[in-house]
Amino acid sequence: MKPFAVRLARRHAVQRAKVGLDGVFLRGLDTLRSALAAGPVIIAANHVCWWDGLMMLMIDEAVRADARVIVDKASLDRVPWLPWIGAIAVDRSSGPSALVGVRRAARHLDGPGRSVWIFPQGRERPAHLRPLDVRSGVELLQRASRAPVVPVALGYPFRDRHVPAGVAAVGAPVPAGPDLLARLERALVAELDAIDVDADRGALAGAWLAPSAGPVQDGLGARVLAWFARVMGAQRG
Repeated sequence: MKPFAVRLARRHAVQRAKVGLDGVFLRGLDTLRSALAAGPVIIAANHVCWWDGLMMLMIDEAVRADARVIVDKASLDRVPWLPWIGAIAVDRSSGPSALVGVRRAARHLDGPGRSVWIFPQGRERPAHLRPLDVRSGVELLQRASRAPVVPVALGYPFRDRHVPAGVAAVGAPVPAGPDLLARLERALVAELDAIDVDADRGALAGAWLAPSAGPVQDGLGARVLAWFARVMGAQRG
């Protein structure tokens, strides 16, 4: 990993959010900071869309984590600079190949302040679909590292703006055990439901990681229509 690339990527994430999202909010900042202060953590998040990676970068900056992220090898083949900002390749074409990447990620989890992100659905999926289809990769990483799993739900609710807000909600660490996947699924769903409730109330909770996008600038077409409406209104009057 290259520190200068991480700094640039995190700065870029905030700049993109300023023009593309209706604010970025993190609920549970203190929970995540406390977990990292106590030791290394696995951050398990649902995977919704392209914005997830930028949300991850902004959260890492907020908690000052020495973070890595597990990425499918095929994605790294397309974007070869991702290891500069902490990506660890996992080749999912076979069990033994995948285990090599998982063990590499587990070696990073050797002290407080260190984290590894994993998107255990293994693919992008709308946040409202149930079940979330959490898969076993996170369980393998937990067994290899013995680190606690912290659920982070990612949602993109619309309010009264032309773009969605980016919201991350941190849940309590999920203890290891034979039903880890089921408990992680329930924890993520609970946090996603809480995001929806907050959005319905019109009051998104949490630390503010990036400001809201600016207002839409009317283009030529909108100005022509507005002029036409004024003319028609005057004629009718």
